[in-house]
Amino acid sequence: MLCLFCMSGASAYCNDQEEIHAIESYLNSLKHIAAKFTQIDASGSTQFGNFFLSRPGKLKWEYLRPKKITILFNGEQILYHNKELDQKSEYKTQDSLIYFLISPKIQLSNPDSEYYLQSFGNNGKELSLEIKKKNQLKDETLVIKFNKSPLKLIGIEMKDSLSIFISSIIEYRSLDKNLFKV
Repeated sequence: MLCLFCMSGASAYCNDQEEIHAIESYLNSLKHIAAKFTQIDASGSTQFGNFFLSRPGKLKWEYLRPKKITILFNGEQILYHNKELDQKSEYKTQDSLIYFLISPKIQLSNPDSEYYLQSFGNNGKELSLEIKKKNQLKDETLVIKFNKSPLKLIGIEMKDSLSIFISSIIEYRSLDKNLFKV
């Protein structure tokens, strides 16, 4: 969206809208990433692992320590596998806010989208988005951070009863399809 008549106070909004549209385009062009993550629960317990994303529809959390757990989003469901206990469970994918990242088309400015932009931050070097899901049962927020120039994904954070920090993000042309098998 191009703002032709930006005036005083409205110019910041217009610049934000242009940057938000650039972020939408960037996220929709982003197909494959691998990263490291740290998860901290309400009691302060910490877990570490690897994070893989293949858009649209696939995401994998591979917990390495202290517990060996795999959580796989395959576009329709979430598959949970505790390797140590050999327990498996399934859930609906759309129940999680993280589905925003693997959705077929990311739209922040569409009022009909089930996700909405709660806040937008711009400190001159980095941009950040706080995303919420409409009608969600739990108070969950997805924070996505970008380097401003050039526009590049640098961090993802999930906040609710636990916090997950995704960092050391590397973009790839493709990822091994076997990564998304439990």
